[in-house]
Amino acid sequence: MKKLPVVLCCLLLVGSLAFLSGCEIKFNNDGRVTAVATLPNGGIANTTAPPYEVTALVDVTDEHGSVVDTQAVTLSPQEMIAGEDFFATAETANAGANEQRMTGKAEQNDREVLNSSEFALEGRMTGADGTTYQIRMARRGNYYSALYQMNGTPVGLIIGAVNLYIVNPEEKTYFLIPKAAFADYAGEEALDSLADIDTLEKERVVVSEKTETVDGKEMNVIRYQSGSADYYLGNSIIKTVNQDGSVLYYDSVKPEASLGLFAPPADYTMKALNAENVEAFAAKAGVTEANHE
Repeated sequence: MKKLPVVLCCLLLVGSLAFLSGCEIKFNNDGRVTAVATLPNGGIANTTAPPYEVTALVDVTDEHGSVVDTQAVTLSPQEMIAGEDFFATAETANAGANEQRMTGKAEQNDREVLNSSEFALEGRMTGADGTTYQIRMARRGNYYSALYQMNGTPVGLIIGAVNLYIVNPEEKTYFLIPKAAFADYAGEEALDSLADIDTLEKERVVVSEKTETVDGKEMNVIRYQSGSADYYLGNSIIKTVNQDGSVLYYDSVKPEASLGLFAPPADYTMKALNAENVEAFAAKAGVTEANHE
């Protein structure tokens, strides 16, 4: 993967701390982020939830596809349920390939879907240490959502039309970061890069593509110069092995993503974006200088 959700969350958490502390942060000896100074009155911002708890902000485009405005769209009950399910977490996750996808009879071409402008996937990531946890990603044009795990803590990320959100499924809370404020801090290029999601890295350099026997099945294995490899059985992607030894096992790949995946669930509460709250969540999520870089 070109850019894992954990890296994006680290950038947003560190960026938020820097923004809230006069752009001055430091790393403690244990690697955790600490705000050196806060804004006046505790740096409290975004203390009330927006009035569109059950809506999503979407782009309005002209006939040429250029974004000209945004508008609030009321989510349907089905879309609201889809968003709730996306950020729901399970107690445990099993490692290994999904046996239901090991038939090789799927008609849908997963490679085309994941390289398109709209998809939703669900899977399990097994780290080099053997720990396995859920992972979900969805894209719809320039909107992006992900559920990941950082330091054993589930973390959600949403890139919407106007705002960025860091979601805490355990507490059913979220931070709202206006994209304009993030751009002021990190620059327009950094903001643009957040939306440059390329799940299967279309620009990766392929070094080989051949059939190999894997787990007793004849799979098409695509290896890349980066050291990662994708494993396909027929049209179904089974797993991606990353250079660091981690493996993403795919459970489902869908060619559409509900609008409800790109707004915090309606029953989640927005937390104040202040240095104290962000620092506490960053510490729990294990944000360090190393994984920020």
